[in-house]
Amino acid sequence: MRILIVEDEHKIANSIKKGLEQESYAVDVAYDGSLGYDLASTEDYDVIVLDLLLWLEHGWPHNIGSHLEHGKSFFLVLCQ
Repeated sequence: MRILIVEDEHKIANSIKKGLEQESYAVDVAYDGSLGYDLASTEDYDVIVLDLLLWLEHGWPHNIGSHLEHGKSFFLVLCQ
């Protein structure tokens, strides 16, 4: 399973990544919304863990709709 984490707080992103990798998941991290958007648009992820504020700042609602329509990814949205 391939997972993308989009989170600008490095400590949070790295903690999530470490835990997932310990469970043998393949994990990519984007520390800003633009890079996350680009990765999600060009790569195939099974799950995208996304910071809500980055979602709203970088036009993610349209991207999420595209992923969901094609059954490409599940999303977990982080709120603080």
